[in-house]
Amino acid sequence: MFAHTSEQLAENKLSLLYILHKINLPLTNSQITELILGNDLMNFFMLQQYISELKEVEFIKEIDKDNQELFVITDKGKSTLEFFINRIPKETKERIDNLIKEKKNDIIKSTQVKAYYTKNAENDFIVNLSVVEKETQIIGLYINVANANQAKEICNNWNNHSENIYGSIIKLLTNKNSDS
Repeated sequence: MFAHTSEQLAENKLSLLYILHKINLPLTNSQITELILGNDLMNFFMLQQYISELKEVEFIKEIDKDNQELFVITDKGKSTLEFFINRIPKETKERIDNLIKEKKNDIIKSTQVKAYYTKNAENDFIVNLSVVEKETQIIGLYINVANANQAKEICNNWNNHSENIYGSIIKLLTNKNSDS
């Protein structure tokens, strides 16, 4: 878990590049940290140092998307990874591959499904719900509600059931009503 030699240091940095390459999604620092720490791949302080160093040498870069700072691997980082990939032990790569298979859908959902609310007036809240796929907004809803509890409940339901809600909305909007 802790890098004591230059070989371990290189392996950890390459593992971080490998994760960003394999997941093929922009990740927040929190998402990277959760992946790494949650699976005992390295410790927090070393991870933050590696992120900073990889950013400094332009192997990864930060992009701003929807007011979030996200990390992606650069072409330079991909070339370096490709050249030195054999320095990552097979077991580590397999562990990372399994981890990504297990977590990728949750990460995609967390970056593509958005729900938040803002106070509009004294007892008035605007709930903003959206789903974005490949940088295209699939659905966006603004709902005016009477209180913060309703707003929180709507956001929670959207985060947990956006696919079903979206499907229901589409079905309702495309349903040919016999009363018309």
